[in-house]
Amino acid sequence: MQKRENIRLLIILIALIAATVAVKTVGGPRRVSFDPKLFSISDTSQINKVAITGPNFANILSKEKGPWMVNGKYPLDEGLRRTLLPVLKEIRIRRPVPDSRREEISAFLRDEGIKVEIFKDGALAKSFLSGGVKEEGLTWFMETSGAQPYVVHLPGYESYVAGLFEITENDWRDRIVLSAPRQTFRRLTLNYPEGTAQSFSILFDGLSIGMPGINDPDTARILNYLNLSEYLLADKYLDHGEYPVYDSIAAGNPYATLAVEKTTGRRDSVVFFPKQENNPFIAGKLEDGQIVLFEYDRIKGLFAKREDFEKSR
Repeated sequence: MQKRENIRLLIILIALIAATVAVKTVGGPRRVSFDPKLFSISDTSQINKVAITGPNFANILSKEKGPWMVNGKYPLDEGLRRTLLPVLKEIRIRRPVPDSRREEISAFLRDEGIKVEIFKDGALAKSFLSGGVKEEGLTWFMETSGAQPYVVHLPGYESYVAGLFEITENDWRDRIVLSAPRQTFRRLTLNYPEGTAQSFSILFDGLSIGMPGINDPDTARILNYLNLSEYLLADKYLDHGEYPVYDSIAAGNPYATLAVEKTTGRRDSVVFFPKQENNPFIAGKLEDGQIVLFEYDRIKGLFAKREDFEKSR
């Protein structure tokens, strides 16, 4: 009898263990193992190229012998460089895309996603596909050769990370379009085509500053103007045809031209066109024909007149 009772208790114990395992397996959350740092680069100091390829564009950000460049043509905006590298270091996986949407999101990333390739010392270190839903601030990454997409994020920030890789060539560019630090220029000129009497030049010989046409100019006002014009930043570069209205404006008569003659002999200039009513931007054109936009209220101090530098009587 005791032996039979022991067997019965053993059977009950086995059944209870089986039931407990079943509850944990079926009723509890399914644990998925993944590396939250799968897409991150722990040491970004050796990164010298990031290739970003979308369905209809390709941008290569690279550093070879000189500064970082965009597609080998334009200096890279320093602010964006300082954003990109920390993102590549700090990006983390939040969770895998659930099985119910895995094939859908995988197909989307393969067909419409942006391929990001990161090179360290010329060798490919990481490659993945990026995409998401901007309105929801949702970003997906997937290894280029993989099939499992993940929801990724920057810890501490709720932002659309994929948007960084959707930036156009023009928006990657350094926005400094004209620079005139004190020790680098000989002459800075603002010329008004329709009012030459109000045009002016500021001369610097390495020691003193002068203004032709004014015997005793207000030095403080000149220095304030030089501080304002030391680094002229554009708000946006435009492709021809991107906004036809600005193509038309830039084909018209200029309002003013700001030019800098450097000690090296180089000359840089920006041609400004009349501000349009109810438009917060003013159009400009660089020497290579590139059309740029400036927020008028930010740079309106540039449009001084010669009489502004005369000492008050």
